[in-house]
Amino acid sequence: MSSNGSTTELHRSEIFNEGGPYYLNDVDWTKLDHKRSVIASLVKGVYISERDCQKGRTGHDELGPIWSEFFHFYCIENLKDERDDSIIGAIFEYKPPKHRKPTTQGGAPPKYVIAFRGTFLKWRTMSRDMYTDTKLALNALTESSRYRNSLETVQALIAKSTPNDIWLAGHSLGAALALQIGKTLAKHQQYNIVTYLFNPSFLSFPIEKITSQGCKTALRMASALITLGLNAFNSDPNTLLRPWVPYMFVNKNDLLGCKYLGYFKYREYMASLGLDSASSVASRSSLIGLPLDVRDGNECIHLLPSAYVVENLTPMEGEFRRAHGLHQWWQTHTNWRIEKYQFP
Repeated sequence: MSSNGSTTELHRSEIFNEGGPYYLNDVDWTKLDHKRSVIASLVKGVYISERDCQKGRTGHDELGPIWSEFFHFYCIENLKDERDDSIIGAIFEYKPPKHRKPTTQGGAPPKYVIAFRGTFLKWRTMSRDMYTDTKLALNALTESSRYRNSLETVQALIAKSTPNDIWLAGHSLGAALALQIGKTLAKHQQYNIVTYLFNPSFLSFPIEKITSQGCKTALRMASALITLGLNAFNSDPNTLLRPWVPYMFVNKNDLLGCKYLGYFKYREYMASLGLDSASSVASRSSLIGLPLDVRDGNECIHLLPSAYVVENLTPMEGEFRRAHGLHQWWQTHTNWRIEKYQFP
């Protein structure tokens, strides 16, 4: 075997037939479990395609394509960072076999999926990925070239096709990128793109790791009062965003994404008190991003009035890497909980 394909250079998680959902031979597009597994695989394919480039794997040695082509999605364009030329995303087109019967109503696959990978701490990608992570932490993702270029790509594809034909997806930093693009399209063009967000980052103090419910509520109330006073002059965009309901896949043991669980539960609690209109404005800022919000009028990425929140309930105490990992979203178990949130 060539050095490109030697077992010393391959990791089991890169090989679809060992680490991927190879068991899913017949996809039922009416089932969320199937859709979740397929879309997560496409995102994984973006990671592996970048890894192929780093390892110099070409042709039959490439490991990335099978992660999408197994489900009849074919990469028609790689999206690259303009500085380091690394693959940050891809446009996949669905091309079913000619013998496949038409899908049932309500269960049609997307014609296109635009998927984004997350932070990849390897020599070629580390610098630009961490730079974009910093932009996200400072609530300035919209100022990054990755966001601007990716948004233009999505808009160009919409112009060629239709919004209903296109899904967005991403993991970690890539989920933040897909989230920001989806929000922009919903607010400014009223395009409610189907969006799958795996372990989206919510960068603030990890209140969900506090065991005392009373302390958690008190901290949220204090934060809400502070940010409400500082953001009262800003308009609330929830009216335009409410029809857009992205899917968020989160794990309570994931320190970077678990805050979404508390965010929506807190808004639900405030709504039960008739106070969610104030809470929605207060929630626009996290303390980590507040100075930039006030100075430039930026809006925190986590502000959402609507979402399907899918939680993986499988115990992963002390396992941050597993809890933040993409592989968990194609696991075959029944430990899932889904909640739909939609606030005024």
